[in-house]
Amino acid sequence: MMIVWLAALAALILYQVRIDGFHEGFLDRQTTDSIKGVFILIVLLSHARSYVFAGEGALNAAYNAFFVWLGQLMVAMFLFYSGYGCLESFKNKEKYLDTFLKKRVGRTLFHFVLAVALYAVLNVILKIQYPAKNYLFCWIAWESIGNSNWYIFTILVLYLMSWLAFSLEKSSGRKGLISIPAVSILCVAYIYFMHKAGKETWWYDTALCFPCGMAVSFLKPYFLPRIGKNAWWASWTILAAAAFILLYNMGGLWFFPCACVFCLLVVLVTARVRIGNRLLGWAGKHLFEIYILQRLPMIVLSQLSVKNPMVFVAVSLTATLLLAAAFHRFTEKLDTLVFPAG
Repeated sequence: MMIVWLAALAALILYQVRIDGFHEGFLDRQTTDSIKGVFILIVLLSHARSYVFAGEGALNAAYNAFFVWLGQLMVAMFLFYSGYGCLESFKNKEKYLDTFLKKRVGRTLFHFVLAVALYAVLNVILKIQYPAKNYLFCWIAWESIGNSNWYIFTILVLYLMSWLAFSLEKSSGRKGLISIPAVSILCVAYIYFMHKAGKETWWYDTALCFPCGMAVSFLKPYFLPRIGKNAWWASWTILAAAAFILLYNMGGLWFFPCACVFCLLVVLVTARVRIGNRLLGWAGKHLFEIYILQRLPMIVLSQLSVKNPMVFVAVSLTATLLLAAAFHRFTEKLDTLVFPAG
């Protein structure tokens, strides 16, 4: 009865949901954290499927079918909101670029290395072996020693692209006019490189969602007055839904624009449907910790031969949230020493 977890997630999404017309805060931190919270919990449930069998029966088949259908779209909003947030900060914060490498790239990589160290220790304790090259390149997320890695590698590359693009247009009066095309071109180059490097498609098939988020930040002054009008909103939402269905069913290379349209569709829906509560917001704020630490309890449970899928997910979820809270508190204190203000 693994479908219960999706039902619980649906109930959590509906908790405190409001449909009360257009609200301008659909791209503010409170809303985006809640949406990210939804998708990071979906990611956790999806990853659990690689460790334990959901079981037989129509309901468990439906449970698995949902994740197969959603696929890589479950991470699209993370990249979209990151791109949106980067350009918003670049436009509105005077010295944002001065600390970009330290705060965006350095801090993310530092936290990732700390998390990977936990996997290395766990592997020693449980006598889990990986090739030497994995231990050599796991620290930059190119290889894995049991942890999730592709998203971290991709987002770090996208941050570096953004820093380069922002540096090129730091004196421009129209922030985004140069950086959006530049990051888009670099994304295409990244996609090509990763494909040639033999990496699986999930390493790059949602990368264009990042410049898509930047584009929404750039165009926000133009579409914001219109999206508040019922006719405009309905037209754009129907058009986005139709485009998503068409592109999704076409498959192949069409998945790249499909992922971007999916992000736009989520944005349009959340402009009228207020999804958000403290639980989802907390999960969204701790997205990094939940994403990078969730496999630790899953590995332990797998080594202990826990086969009951309901028990496996319940324990994994609880342990991950506790680990995320502890890791966040620890890194917050450590950051004051490693990345002092100023």
